[in-house]
Amino acid sequence: MLTLARLVVLSQVAILTVVVRWPGEARSLAPALADVSQELPALDAGARLLLDRYRDAAGGASRLTALNSFELYGTWTGGPSPQPMPFVLRHAGPRLWQLARAAPPNNALGPVLATGIDGDDSWVVGSRPVTQGPVSSNQSLSPDAKERLLLQRRIVELAVGIIPELLPRTKLATFSGAGKQSLDGRPVDTLIVSDVGGSFGTLFLDAATHLPIRFEMRFMMLIGQPSEGKRSSTFSAYKRVEGISIPHEITAADGRDMVAVTRFFFNPVVPSDLFRKPTGDASLQRLVGTLTPRLQ
Repeated sequence: MLTLARLVVLSQVAILTVVVRWPGEARSLAPALADVSQELPALDAGARLLLDRYRDAAGGASRLTALNSFELYGTWTGGPSPQPMPFVLRHAGPRLWQLARAAPPNNALGPVLATGIDGDDSWVVGSRPVTQGPVSSNQSLSPDAKERLLLQRRIVELAVGIIPELLPRTKLATFSGAGKQSLDGRPVDTLIVSDVGGSFGTLFLDAATHLPIRFEMRFMMLIGQPSEGKRSSTFSAYKRVEGISIPHEITAADGRDMVAVTRFFFNPVVPSDLFRKPTGDASLQRLVGTLTPRLQ
């Protein structure tokens, strides 16, 4: 992230969509968060306990600790096209992340919608400028730094429900414990999700299975009178793949976007230059060509 089903922006009035209505035109943002001095806080005892329980349930500490890269493939239904479109979420530690989805046919903005993190640089291609962003408790960030956080949070929205173990390890986000609650009559444990911009979402883990079932992200609506909005992604249909429990069904934007996971690869060799911002037709077409599983 996540929309994993319009990974980010859209609310009731022209806003972000949870996993892919991605802002900005093809471009690279500020090279680093140079104006951010604080580090991500260490996990507190409550968060550590919940993450340890997740590790045990999802495949065990040794298996998850050994995960250094992955590629997750599937189809994405929703948004401008009613037809399922291929997508991929990939990671190659410690600071390489990418989420890409095929655009609908004849899309004026290009053949692919994608956002990525390439070391200390974040980028987006194939989308219009955003009109709002997640609520941030850190008001000292420069506009470029805030926009970079927004791009990263799109990946967080998806990754937090698939392999939350990786977020603190790769310093993309961290957790703090928030106790027990009930979600639709179901006992859950909760984790507050934060990055250098502050806390911006809540991850709900099933109290019985210890696996993620929902992520709720708060954001500020900037159209009309400013107000805080919320969108959620749900994670279900867990299956053990490559020794790790992975959700195979994800819904977002109140059910308007649906994602079906079809393949997951553990520690694949992913070329580092694949995470760089596409700068022309050749690199865009190369990215399009990676939206379906490669021979491993």
